Amino acid sequence: MADLRAKCRAFLSRPVPPGCDGEPDGVDLVTLRVCATGCLEKFVKSGQLPAADALILGVCVDQVAGLKSMLSGEAKAYFSELAQLARVTLSERSD
Repeated sequence: MADLRAKCRAFLSRPVPPGCDGEPDGVDLVTLRVCATGCLEKFVKSGQLPAADALILGVCVDQVAGLKSMLSGEAKAYFSELAQLARVTLSERSD
């Protein structure tokens, strides 16, 4: 789990690339990003992800999956990595 937390920490410390805003298919990318990274930040700090945050993170993963074909370049890579970290975090989570 320490490795996962380190990967999340590294991801969260990088700047958000261009193109990670807008509202493809009515989904606000800024809100999606903030919700998902907020949950990952909680996980990084405590090593745990409360049930409510797990639900939020699960919704974020689902939304990213639905948007992948609408994203391109750095934005697609950013949200793909965010979703992958979120999926692994959800699978590692313990209440």
